Amino acid sequence: MVVIVYSAWGLIENGGFQYLFESNFPGDPSYDTFTQAFNSVGLTDIALRFSKLVSLFPFDEPHKFPRKRQEFIDSQPSSFIALMAELEDLVYAHKNIEKTLNSFLQMPDAS
Repeated sequence: MVVIVYSAWGLIENGGFQYLFESNFPGDPSYDTFTQAFNSVGLTDIALRFSKLVSLFPFDEPHKFPRKRQEFIDSQPSSFIALMAELEDLVYAHKNIEKTLNSFLQMPDAS
């Protein structure tokens, strides 16, 4: 879970959630994987909002359709763009992801 969060975090810090959605990941993981990873390391608000953001794609399994994802984002749907901005604000306000992830790794049941 830590590797997933850390990888996603780097993309988000470099280009926002748009950069994350423009990326394809090895093994083509579902965006639910990212939601679960955020949640498992204690980033529950980010997990909930990310899940909501993904649900705004007007087609199932957006992780499998990079072109459709890009076309949707390029269309600038207002609710999607607004939620994406709110979510980015939450990420950017989180000052030390390394500390959060290290704390998670110190937990006895961390996976």
